[in-house]
Amino acid sequence: MVYANYGRVKDYTTLREMGVNVSNTVVLARYGKIFRGDIVHNAYSAGAIGVLIFTDKKDYGGERWFPDDKWMPLSGVQVGSVYDGIGDPTTPGWPSTGECERLSDEEVENEGNVPLIPSLPIS
Repeated sequence: MVYANYGRVKDYTTLREMGVNVSNTVVLARYGKIFRGDIVHNAYSAGAIGVLIFTDKKDYGGERWFPDDKWMPLSGVQVGSVYDGIGDPTTPGWPSTGECERLSDEEVENEGNVPLIPSLPIS
């Protein structure tokens, strides 16, 4: 496992400059600075095989959390999509109904807006 800070392109550049290879590894990155889908895309582009994304308490709340304040508790996990599109990726631009035409998995992957490696939010 390799820690990749926020998972930005510049974070992977820094890792490369330090001689750290993320190919065929799982990357640990923290939420913030960029869209969660870009965290996963950047990890894939760097050669990673998976991503774990966590919320760093220093970025989200400091010392006070729900129910005493508005910030997520330490045991909380952010929920959201890493899909970089609108609606159902198998039916881009038309309604997703039972009998509608759908793109194949290969066509969806070629669109470039779905993650090609697994990712999981953790606390």
